[in-house]
Amino acid sequence: MKKILVTGADGQLGQELQRSSFIEGAVFLSYNKQELDITSYSKLKKLILEIKPTHIINFAAYTDIDKAETESKKTFLVNSTGVKNIALLCKEFDIKLIHLSTNYVYDGEKEIYTENDETNPVNIYGKSKLEGELEIIKSGCLYVILRTSWIYSNYENNFYINMLLLSQKTSEINIVNDQFSSPTSTKEISRAIDIILDKDINLENSGIYNFSGLGRTTWAEFALEIFKQSKIPIVINATPNKKNVKRPLSTYMSCNKFATTFNYTPLHWKTALTEIIAEKKISPIKVGYLVEIEDEKCIIAAVDWSKKECVISKLKDMNKYYVLEFKNLLS
Repeated sequence: MKKILVTGADGQLGQELQRSSFIEGAVFLSYNKQELDITSYSKLKKLILEIKPTHIINFAAYTDIDKAETESKKTFLVNSTGVKNIALLCKEFDIKLIHLSTNYVYDGEKEIYTENDETNPVNIYGKSKLEGELEIIKSGCLYVILRTSWIYSNYENNFYINMLLLSQKTSEINIVNDQFSSPTSTKEISRAIDIILDKDINLENSGIYNFSGLGRTTWAEFALEIFKQSKIPIVINATPNKKNVKRPLSTYMSCNKFATTFNYTPLHWKTALTEIIAEKKISPIKVGYLVEIEDEKCIIAAVDWSKKECVISKLKDMNKYYVLEFKNLLS
């Protein structure tokens, strides 16, 4: 039986894995950062001795790219030292490791990257993630490192959710159009992990793999597609990146190595987006939209995405209103 320890389980990847992953004969033991601090070698070792996992999936990471520049010590502590702790214990106790890395290990000077291309991160976040990768390799454990990009889901704070939130407040948004990569849904990453676990990690397939949505795009084009598929009318103004922290301009990755090794090719990012949108049926929920409830015409007066609730007012009497959960509105 596979016994799988999942770190960083309260993030969007951890939440997705808990909801969508199923492997016969496998048990997932998930811990959030309050329950398990990967930067503490002793606490991590104690837990491993208690539960005796066969695999570890590491989602724990410091991911705030802007704050990483001023909190470099904390960033490296989590993304490098914490990963080193996991890798060393994996080697000591013969545990197989799946680790999530990033497209930011590349410098962005090429149109498309393979795993054989030189790494040259341009910011602290990318440097810390690359250092974590090197610690895994140095440890000698069996591992699969997945370099992925622009992760989004129906959970937590991410670009997709932020676009939906902004659409409730404005009819026009400025979005960066000079960074190129590919959005990757948490559902796709979860499927990739299931496939890795099912095939298992051995000396032949242990290594680094690019894994992201197919199709090269920009943040502006991603936003346009979100609103198009969600049927939300909004104007997108494409603008250059004006953030202080440098980002690699082009980090689109070839996933051929993963497809060949594990016999799975990621979906095109537009198709994967359709799956995410369909899961929550978000498109009808927008301030100002008309809905019909019990044969009465109503208007959505307000939306609270954190609570997944909306305020409904009757058109005949706008002073009368009530709160509905999204699931009840869409049923």
